[in-house]
Amino acid sequence: MDKHDEFESFLKNVDEISGLVKDLNSSDVEIRQKAMEEADCYIAALDKSSRTQVNKTTINIRPPLQPSSSPQSECPASFMKMIENDAEDRRLRRVAKEKKALALKGKGNEAYAQEDYETAVKYYSDGMAELRDMLQLYTNRAQAYIKLGKYKEAIGDCERALKCNERCTKAYLHMGKAHLELREYNESRHCFEKIVEIEPGRETMMKEYLTRVDLEEKRETQEMNAKQEFDKGEGKGTAVPQLLEKLSRPGQIPLFYCGGLQILLETVIDLPFSWKGQSLHNLQAKGSQQG
Repeated sequence: MDKHDEFESFLKNVDEISGLVKDLNSSDVEIRQKAMEEADCYIAALDKSSRTQVNKTTINIRPPLQPSSSPQSECPASFMKMIENDAEDRRLRRVAKEKKALALKGKGNEAYAQEDYETAVKYYSDGMAELRDMLQLYTNRAQAYIKLGKYKEAIGDCERALKCNERCTKAYLHMGKAHLELREYNESRHCFEKIVEIEPGRETMMKEYLTRVDLEEKRETQEMNAKQEFDKGEGKGTAVPQLLEKLSRPGQIPLFYCGGLQILLETVIDLPFSWKGQSLHNLQAKGSQQG
């Protein structure tokens, strides 16, 4: 029975010591301090009961606690005040940057209105140097890039604008225009369809853009087919009246005429004189009919 009691006492001591060790390693200063006090009491009790000297370093493996130098432990109120001051400083710096960026955006808009697109791009870029997440700077610069014929740069700015706001319809509009100029019809079509998805009320407006994409794609296909016909060789002469026939069909878009006439002029110089006279006569007649 005595051995059983001793064993139970031993297990209890093990549990208590394990708990003390865990508390001594706690990140909470108060818990560590309390654990040290309990450990000292526990050791004192062991000394008194067993008269056995115990090396305290086996339990108190940490050096005496030193006053923490962190602001949190010294004065929580002071630490919170420091955080608030830092947040206010950041806010004030943000306000100052926004003011500068808005002023540069305004100058860029003025330059754009005067059709000075290079200067507009410079002002928008300077605004981005002040504030990297102002969406309007990216969409405005994209619009200026389109005027300069820098379509890939415009697409890049639109993509950055969408990172600021994934529902920015202005970014999709400019990106759709840029893709169209690059003859990337599927990408252009996707941009205009995305606007309708975000704002169904703009469906009528986007339908006009989508129609333009379809017509541009059709024009390119027609031009390619016409050029292939002329590149066949001996059939060039007989193909001229056929081309004039195509140019006179209703429903052909104006840009198709430009491409067809250019091919025609390149080909007429290779025709016999009699064909030239007939072709030019027919061309003049067709032109007068188109008005």
